[in-house]
Amino acid sequence: MEYRLTTFLAVCEKMNFTRAAEDLHITQPAVSQHIRLLEEEYGTKLFIHEGKRIHLTPAGKYLCDTVIKMQNDENVLRGKLASFETGKQVFKLGATRTIGEFSLETKLASYIKTHPEIELHFIVDNTENLLRQIDEGSLPCAFVEGFFDLNQYDFAPFRTENFLAVCSKDHLFRHKIKTVYDLTDETLLLREPGSGTREILEQFLYFQNMRIKNFHNIVQIDSMHVILKLLEQDAGISFMYQMAAQKRIQQNILRSIPLKGLPVQHELSLVWKRGSQYSKEYKNLCQDFSKE
Repeated sequence: MEYRLTTFLAVCEKMNFTRAAEDLHITQPAVSQHIRLLEEEYGTKLFIHEGKRIHLTPAGKYLCDTVIKMQNDENVLRGKLASFETGKQVFKLGATRTIGEFSLETKLASYIKTHPEIELHFIVDNTENLLRQIDEGSLPCAFVEGFFDLNQYDFAPFRTENFLAVCSKDHLFRHKIKTVYDLTDETLLLREPGSGTREILEQFLYFQNMRIKNFHNIVQIDSMHVILKLLEQDAGISFMYQMAAQKRIQQNILRSIPLKGLPVQHELSLVWKRGSQYSKEYKNLCQDFSKE
């Protein structure tokens, strides 16, 4: 990518010329010069200066979004061009922890076997971090379960999944459970901020006029496998997608907690930066992974 645009993206990320210069290992005056040259070339201001703080102008915001799309597409293009020499195309694919660990194993195996020309780099993280990597241009697309801005991302539907409350089959409640509010004296095993699973729970609680803080005892864990193991030991209750708990429910290790308003259905999606020239390829990829 053209060096001035690289500088521009660094400033967009840090919103500070000095910090951008440190990241790029160049001087702060050089950063200022790169931005000034871009503004002269495009004939518009890209940043507004308010004292020591800077903000993107509408033109700057548009350029930032466009350059990120260009960077993502350029990274994919580099992989495609390199394949003419190496016979292998490096392709990065992301997935949230729940989707990556409980939904894609078989589909990934099939993809690897049927695409020997692809050197797949599979990245598993929470929704927030995956979207950040897409924004930064280091990841072209990802399967996510959380919410995303339709103005920023294009998407293809992957599957629809039930979201439910879960506990050990041996768990004894102190009183009759009808609504989620009846669970507030239970220990809540909860995913970390940025997790799509947590976002869905927060939205569900919001429509019940509740918040996570209404639970008296909260244990935060950034691994669904650990949460499931703790549920087996009857260490609390949790909320998750059915695909994460399905096997243990079928084995009569865990059980779903019947609650008013649950289960709710949520669509899981493959997302990428809006306007990518590779949108058709990403849609075809999602279709391949959606096949039973």
